[in-house]
Amino acid sequence: MVQVLALRLDIRMKLLVFLLLLLVGCECIPTLDTEKEISPSQYSKILCINCVPNLNGLQVVAGNVVLHKSLNYNFVDYYNYVDVHPGTANFVLSVGSAERDSVIFSGLANLQRGVCYSFLIYPMNKRVQSMILVDSIRNYLQTNSYFRFINLSPDSPYSLYFSLEDQYPITLGLGFRTYSQYFTTYPGTYRISVINSENDSVVARIPRYQFEQGKGYSIILRGYMNSKEKATAPDILVVSHNFDEIYKNLK
Repeated sequence: MVQVLALRLDIRMKLLVFLLLLLVGCECIPTLDTEKEISPSQYSKILCINCVPNLNGLQVVAGNVVLHKSLNYNFVDYYNYVDVHPGTANFVLSVGSAERDSVIFSGLANLQRGVCYSFLIYPMNKRVQSMILVDSIRNYLQTNSYFRFINLSPDSPYSLYFSLEDQYPITLGLGFRTYSQYFTTYPGTYRISVINSENDSVVARIPRYQFEQGKGYSIILRGYMNSKEKATAPDILVVSHNFDEIYKNLK
């Protein structure tokens, strides 16, 4: 009787060890064709802004992603971000098609995962150049508004200063191809001006612009200072960045 019990225990122990070996030795190996779902935080995000007067129908490509098929100077649709895989991306600007003779700009940029960028296109010395700015706030609060100034008017003097006025004006001098950091303010209605301090003349102005909570604003001076044509004269473009949505998706 004792031998029978011992034999049964021995069989049970061997069976238990065998099952444990099966569990330890079994690994689920995905096939190479298995697709991986990429969450928004694993992308870089690009927003395109055309600041070249009279340049329309612009195709913008970053790597293998078409950011815009036909980006116009007076683009009036909602400015939104496009997902791009992080890493080194070649930005190519072309007019009409992607043929070699239509390419007007090409340049590399290193994009970080989970970071939003503004890709700004501007004129310089009868050529097209670009600037990539990071759209981020260190201490973001949904109840605040944020803004920055950018000067992309190629023949603008160094005597220009940018002004945001509510109860107390915020002024900052900026030369061509320079920009400020993001400033924090309260939601509300503001007057936005660009002033030439040499003669105290108004270069461009938006009398009333509403800042909403949870959003950032890029206030851009573009156009040619000496232009007599309305289509190419200096004006202020305000691009809204929905930081509330951005930070929610990047968490």
